[in-house]
Amino acid sequence: DDELCNKISFNEENYLYVYRWLLLDCKREFYQFDHVLRVLELVWINSISPFVISQSITNYRSLFTIFVCISILQEDRQIIFSCLNEEDLHKYFFSSSSSSRSHRSTKRILQRAQINYSNYILSQK
Repeated sequence: DDELCNKISFNEENYLYVYRWLLLDCKREFYQFDHVLRVLELVWINSISPFVISQSITNYRSLFTIFVCISILQEDRQIIFSCLNEEDLHKYFFSSSSSSRSHRSTKRILQRAQINYSNYILSQK
């Protein structure tokens, strides 16, 4: 999604901002403990898949995690575009009162991540 990438990376300072935001978002995104365990299980399983193990490039081990983060970004796409500045984004993403975040579908996020990850892996063969 080029448009989303341009929105979050318009200068180098925002890369640090996005990293911090993703880190916090992943910690809070999956609010139920069993959802967190499911995410961690899928990340771990994807890191030891036969394709990943057969590759000499170790970057494949963390790729699924990145696709989970991308899926979370896609889930928040409309909100990201509706915020006029970084302060608005901070208010939404760092506010503990963001009730819409607690109604997220872990299944939908993980399915999207798996589809995008699988498509990427297939394109690399």
